[in-house]
Amino acid sequence: MSLRARLLLLSVSTVAVVVMVMAGLMLNTRIAAALDQTMERSAVAGKQLQVFLVRRIGDRMERLSERPKTFDATKRAWQAIVKDDEDLAAMLEQTMAQTGSIVEIGIADEVGVILASSNPARVGQLMVAKPNLRDLAAQPPLRRLLSVLTSKSDYETRVDLATPLQKVPVFRLQILVSPVLLRDVIKPSVKEIGWVSVFALALAVVLAYVTARLALRPLASIGTSMDRIITGAPAGEIRTAQDREVAALESKLDLIGAKVSGARQDADYQRATVSTLVRAVAHEIKNPLNAIAVRLEILRARLEIQAPEAEGEIDLLSREVGRMDKVVKTFLDLGRPVKLERAKVYVAALLDEVVSLVRPQAERAGITIEWLAGTVVPAIDADEGLLRQALLNVIQNGLEAMPDGGVLVVEIREQAGLCEIAVSDTGKGIPPELRDRIFEPYFSSKENGTGLGLAIARRTVHSHGGRITVESKAGQGTTFRFLLPVCADKVTA
Repeated sequence: MSLRARLLLLSVSTVAVVVMVMAGLMLNTRIAAALDQTMERSAVAGKQLQVFLVRRIGDRMERLSERPKTFDATKRAWQAIVKDDEDLAAMLEQTMAQTGSIVEIGIADEVGVILASSNPARVGQLMVAKPNLRDLAAQPPLRRLLSVLTSKSDYETRVDLATPLQKVPVFRLQILVSPVLLRDVIKPSVKEIGWVSVFALALAVVLAYVTARLALRPLASIGTSMDRIITGAPAGEIRTAQDREVAALESKLDLIGAKVSGARQDADYQRATVSTLVRAVAHEIKNPLNAIAVRLEILRARLEIQAPEAEGEIDLLSREVGRMDKVVKTFLDLGRPVKLERAKVYVAALLDEVVSLVRPQAERAGITIEWLAGTVVPAIDADEGLLRQALLNVIQNGLEAMPDGGVLVVEIREQAGLCEIAVSDTGKGIPPELRDRIFEPYFSSKENGTGLGLAIARRTVHSHGGRITVESKAGQGTTFRFLLPVCADKVTA
């Protein structure tokens, strides 16, 4: 996936998450408001019906020719009044119709038998308890949102009417609220929030696309400069970017283009000045690279809380900056004249250290290392640090040539006054058309290779008065041989 696509995906994903969270919060706020309004209306309706019921029973009791003698008889009289009062039934239907989310209102006796209801078919049936509407409103936001959007059960608001003479209510007033009707109440809000979310996402896609183009425009300019350098075209005018680091890179690339173009026209001049040129350019590029690395860490600290999902992209950029810095350092090493710090080096001990260093990596990759040394091994007059790095580069190449496992053989022996070090792998081999180029600086057949490892190894061997050869067969593997002059001293194994 291209960097532009990743930036676009990251921006849209971030906005999508924010939009979803905001939409959920807005919807939850609307649902909470609708529930509060419904509870308030249910409470008002319950209070009104309670007052109406008490007055209605009081008026009817005063009209009785003979008052009941016992409390049980009085309760039966009250229940008969409620059951036979047509005005009370009409009052229940009228109250329900005035509130959009109330689906039913019923009055039951002390044992739960419905005496009057806004739904006449329910009279005489037992009153079924439902989840309390206040419990629904008190649920956590996400659970409440899911309950309202998915629940099929009605919710109740209950008012109990009792007398001081008993704890069991004489009448139970039940007001049922339907989640289906409640969803109808908030449906306009859902549509409104949905359209706002869609518009926000569409706007985010447009802004992300524009932002990605603007952010990557300096890279396109740098790419153009690099293409011009590769093709040998004349250097263009130095551009001025708003970002100082990018402007510095563009300037240095233009400088490289101009220098390389002139060097191609005069081979002798190129050989005389290329080392100085590379060192100067590499030094200049290191400064903006360091600045970019520092800015990335500052950006990481700022986005750690605000946008933690950007951590992966910042890690990617940091790794690329680190890789570029490594390449620049190698540039400096390659362009600097070799200064050998010679000392007597016992090659077997040196190879033993290098093999021990890479053995854990080989084991993780399923590679077996065979380290073979003769009974008499030579010593050489060499720069131990440079030779160690050269051997490590070649051995590392051998390990990378066997991604599915294999065998790496490291062998040392003396032959015709030369110390011969052979590194053989069982990889896929080097194609014939590439064997003459593998020691060229910056040439690599690997996707992420710098093309400098073998070039440095050959330069090190040549600076010691030796040579390096390669033998390879397709599908069978590759062998690199170091041939270096030996000292008079030898070590008996």
